[in-house]
Amino acid sequence: MREVEEKLLKDEKALLPGSEVKWFQFSEPKKEILRTFPNPRPGAVYEVTIETDEVTALCPLTGHPDFYYVKVSYVPGEVCVESKSVKFYFGAFRNYHGFIETIANKVADDFIEVLKPRKLCVYIRMKPRGGIPITVEREYSEK
Repeated sequence: MREVEEKLLKDEKALLPGSEVKWFQFSEPKKEILRTFPNPRPGAVYEVTIETDEVTALCPLTGHPDFYYVKVSYVPGEVCVESKSVKFYFGAFRNYHGFIETIANKVADDFIEVLKPRKLCVYIRMKPRGGIPITVEREYSEK
């Protein structure tokens, strides 16, 4: 399994639309899963928003699954993120043990490093467990 994972991470086209790979469960969320393409309008200032309510991760204390709504908004710099790779990336959180704060900051750090956006906002809301909803938001702006 690790060999297949490493091969997919090294192959720039393996996770893109049109490839033979329709789904693969990565062992952990790595920034290398995220693929980019050139910004079609690098001089324009516009915002891209990605939303999903299909992210799960494991509580580091109990091992129980937590369910998340995730929204990532960014103003692209030179590149944009490819949506199929985002699905693979978020799917990799399934066996990841982390608190919501850890997950929000990991997503932000990975997107910032890969995209080098002008601006980015990561908003994550955990579906309530025990009646307590938790939301984490992190913003970034290039200097």
